[in-house]
Amino acid sequence: MQYRLYKLAFDAPVRFGADIRGASLERTSMTCHADTLFSALCTEAAAREGCDGAARLIESARDGQLLFSDLFPCRGENLYLPRPVLPPMFRSENGRESPLSVQEGMARRKEMKKLAYLPVAQYGPYLTWLVKGGDFELTAPSFGESQLVQRVNRRSEPPLPYMVGAFSFQQDAGLYFIAAARDNRLFDQMDDLVDSLGHAGIGGKRSAGYGKFHLSEDPISMDSEGVYPDDAALYAMLTEPRPDYHMALSVVLPEAAEAPVVARGWYTLTLRSGFVNSAAYAENAVKRHSIHMINAGSCLPSPIEGQVVDVAAGGGHPVCRYGRGLYAGLKL
Repeated sequence: MQYRLYKLAFDAPVRFGADIRGASLERTSMTCHADTLFSALCTEAAAREGCDGAARLIESARDGQLLFSDLFPCRGENLYLPRPVLPPMFRSENGRESPLSVQEGMARRKEMKKLAYLPVAQYGPYLTWLVKGGDFELTAPSFGESQLVQRVNRRSEPPLPYMVGAFSFQQDAGLYFIAAARDNRLFDQMDDLVDSLGHAGIGGKRSAGYGKFHLSEDPISMDSEGVYPDDAALYAMLTEPRPDYHMALSVVLPEAAEAPVVARGWYTLTLRSGFVNSAAYAENAVKRHSIHMINAGSCLPSPIEGQVVDVAAGGGHPVCRYGRGLYAGLKL
């Protein structure tokens, strides 16, 4: 596979739904999952090339020709990844892993909860800390701030105010994602789609101008030399030949036959739901089927492919949920 990195600088606040059941409009997330990115790209492909454009993109994902990571935070030249879902452990002399004592394990878990994301450069020291203990201190980074914006529902009588949560990035911060392709020509299509998507925006409340972005620099074709230290280190993780764990960089929806592999790993689940806003699908916004997926940061003993599924609940056309796996190799 070949890898390309896209860094997004946002020109307006973003609104991404929180990963909890029944989350209100006041709750928002800083980052965006791969299935949301994929849906936005499919919508943009359909707007530019018609249904055939979206169908080609979906087929490339289903065949594993084109894969996507979640959107993760970045700041300046520094890239961040989710903290791996691994418990504290130590390695005995014979090389086998054993759990730490209950007291020490609980203390470390409490420390780890403060770190949602780690800089790529700190992944090695963090994994060493998990296995051997010792000192590891890292201040939780700041990328911006959440805010509540008052809006007015003019469809009600009388018009009623309501609050919407959004996230505004600092000037030098934003989000990035990785695309992996088996054919380099697919990247040319991706470059055009991402550039076009920036004008339309990604996430919720796009009609109010939210989610608009531009590329902070040209897409980076990743290799061992890298443009910066972090993308070179990330490429090494993507291409690690013999990892101890494969850490998911995107939400993944396993096939039934892949469940035993997941059961042997360390993972968390996220609820993915929402509405379909398509005039061709239905006159009004219609809720699509909800589904639980494996979250980015989950660590598996071997990679699973995952799948792209149709989550339409009736309606005039399929609604595809992206759940293919893209992984970084972790050496303990």
